[in-house]
Amino acid sequence: MRLLITGDLHLGRRSTRIPDRIPDASSAAVWARAVDVAIAHEVDAVLISGDLVDQDNRYFEALGPLELGLRRLRSAGIRALAVAGNHDHATLPALVATLPTDALTVLGAGGRWEQVTLTSRHDHSRLHVLGWSFPSRTVRESPLTSLPRIANDGVPTIGLLHGDLDVPTSVYAPLASSELARAPVCAWVLGHIHAGGLRAHAPPVLYPGSPQPLDPGEPGVHGVWLADVADTFHTRLVPLASVQYCTVTVDLAGCADLESARTRVVRALRDAVAREWREGLHHLAVRVHFTGRSALHGRLDALAQQLRDAPTLWLDDEPGEIVRAIVFDERTDSVQSVGVTHVHDATTPDHDLDALASGTDAIGVLAQLRRALQHGSLDALPPSLRDTLRRVPGEVAGARVFTGVADAALSEEALVEVARAQVDRLLDALLAQRDSIGRERTS
Repeated sequence: MRLLITGDLHLGRRSTRIPDRIPDASSAAVWARAVDVAIAHEVDAVLISGDLVDQDNRYFEALGPLELGLRRLRSAGIRALAVAGNHDHATLPALVATLPTDALTVLGAGGRWEQVTLTSRHDHSRLHVLGWSFPSRTVRESPLTSLPRIANDGVPTIGLLHGDLDVPTSVYAPLASSELARAPVCAWVLGHIHAGGLRAHAPPVLYPGSPQPLDPGEPGVHGVWLADVADTFHTRLVPLASVQYCTVTVDLAGCADLESARTRVVRALRDAVAREWREGLHHLAVRVHFTGRSALHGRLDALAQQLRDAPTLWLDDEPGEIVRAIVFDERTDSVQSVGVTHVHDATTPDHDLDALASGTDAIGVLAQLRRALQHGSLDALPPSLRDTLRRVPGEVAGARVFTGVADAALSEEALVEVARAQVDRLLDALLAQRDSIGRERTS
């Protein structure tokens, strides 16, 4: 049995925080591409794990694209089965009532489990699909409490439902992994979580995720899943999204001016393009994260604003030219582009340790310690502190509570890094406090 699995399409919505001219950035467009994949791979059925439609106010925006895709599937001999989620618990049944007969089968209406049996057109194998739909906007009890007895008739069963995995307090059909594991099914297909992937393997628990990411909180590669069901449940992701959100970290350590920082940003964006770009992707939406101990700490607002306001980056689509041709440009109509959605400054001050270490107060002592740790060894530390730190690995290794700590975390290099980070944190806090008191006295 060959399946295409998807969910959380939210028809009626579009990826946010990207230029308006980026093509095919709507959930309707990715639904059309999913239908193309289903037909090209001659699947037996398409399974949709809820939230096919975003909201009732998206009814008319969803109706046309949904019907067109379902007609194409039916013409190709492919069945479409879905369950309703928390977003479309009322809208999906209303839409189905307007569609041609048997265009889409919604399982488990009203929160009552329902089963259908599919027969493969390729090898005549059979598969039960057992589904449950949201009866209302919120559901506080697990639908698994009413799961019917699954017959042992030699035909594999897939469970299809929408819910929140391992969040007992959720109001969106809380599901427990232990309950899913006890059910005699060959796999579970779940909706609600927009990040796709397998959550368990015995039996497999698959969240297909949103095929088109809808906001910067949904990073990574998105698409639909192809599944072959026989003795095993084998799946693979087919990337389809035209937009991808990602975070690019830019280390500004050693940067003395904004021009050198800008150069590092462009280099990091080029690296991200080389790493993330794939066929079918039109826009990379980037969250830039500044890190490092830098003299530019506190002076990055202008660069951050420039990045947020900058014209969209565009890429030449000539083969082999993608990375070299990335430039700042006004061509937001390009079908291959990069834009910055957020900028976060997590740099820390680059203190003059020699000047600070001349003092005898707490700041001076910390600066002396930090300078002693510059070369990656504990040898330069005062003997009492050095001996204390070197006792840590033995104490951790002998304590049962730390049995999961890897040996690499106990190396002297790791201890030096931890000590440096803690000294930096204390030094930054004391200097900020001193500067604040100084400003109050002069105001």
